[in-house]
Amino acid sequence: IERGELIKTKIVSVASEELKKASVAERMGKRPIEWSLENVEGVYQYVKTLSAGCYLHINQEYRNTKLGFTSLGEKGKKSEDIRSEVGLRFKDIINSNATVDHFTADQLLIYLALAGEGSFITNQITDHVRTIAVLIEKFLPVRFTICGLEVKANYFKEKSFDSEDK
Repeated sequence: IERGELIKTKIVSVASEELKKASVAERMGKRPIEWSLENVEGVYQYVKTLSAGCYLHINQEYRNTKLGFTSLGEKGKKSEDIRSEVGLRFKDIINSNATVDHFTADQLLIYLALAGEGSFITNQITDHVRTIAVLIEKFLPVRFTICGLEVKANYFKEKSFDSEDK
């Protein structure tokens, strides 16, 4: 349950064409010093849209996993505020030693259950993760253990009752 070696960091900043004059994509994607990231690939795009808008996404690809965070722009929200939000939230994920972010954790539980075993570390155990784990346990022969920020799945064989046991 380790991320492995960092391969690359990518920042994707996309804005509608009508925001190009204000350099929104570049302003959102500009890397602040406090992010302290190395080997960053930046992608800045302007696209045709039905209405003005933007988003900023950052991800890091490791040998064993990929972690990321995205924020959407909205009218009245400054590009720099979007950049700060993404930076702070992503930094929380990275500093947690997570192999899976909390937005993805609940979605992976069914795959761990179907595999019969497995584990991951997330940056936050949400009520949704706990609820989905209990729900899956009702339908499949698997038990989830949550210890700190680590989630483990283990297959178990239910005791069968034949006619001699009655």
